[in-house]
Amino acid sequence: YPLGEILRGKEVTGWLSKWAAELSPFDLHFVARIAVKSQVLADFVAEWIPAFAPEPEPVEQPWVMYSDGLWSHKGVGVAAVLTSPNGVPIRYAARLQFDTTNNVAEYEAILLGLRKAKALGIRRLLIRTDSKLVASHVDKSFEAKEEGMKRYLDAVRSMEKCFIGPTVEHLPRG
Repeated sequence: YPLGEILRGKEVTGWLSKWAAELSPFDLHFVARIAVKSQVLADFVAEWIPAFAPEPEPVEQPWVMYSDGLWSHKGVGVAAVLTSPNGVPIRYAARLQFDTTNNVAEYEAILLGLRKAKALGIRRLLIRTDSKLVASHVDKSFEAKEEGMKRYLDAVRSMEKCFIGPTVEHLPRG
């Protein structure tokens, strides 16, 4: 140990002799350090090194889709409103060029919204509809029994694969 040599006064030259001259007024005694237990050293290092745990990825907030279908004697219309997590709405509407039932119009409205959401690159989606039947089919509470409803439900299931955990809620009319 160079410091031990300086303090013990052995033959030193160069910069060691300068150190010896500087330290001589002080009553210093060199004591060789005993072996440090590995756990103490590990604890010391762990205490002074910042933890580099990866930050969890922020959970993407879902967009909300409101859908509605309208059937009347004058025609059938569908609408979907996609609302961003910060509340900005994007509205879509279409007039169906075929006669159909109100339930089909509700499915068409959901499919319109799902297609637009996919085109916008939306990954998380909460679907809100005022059709209890369609909401119950999509959330698997009820089974679609009519062949036409089954085809529409299959189309919705196919579109659901484009999203991360889409959910559906029934909004009572009124």
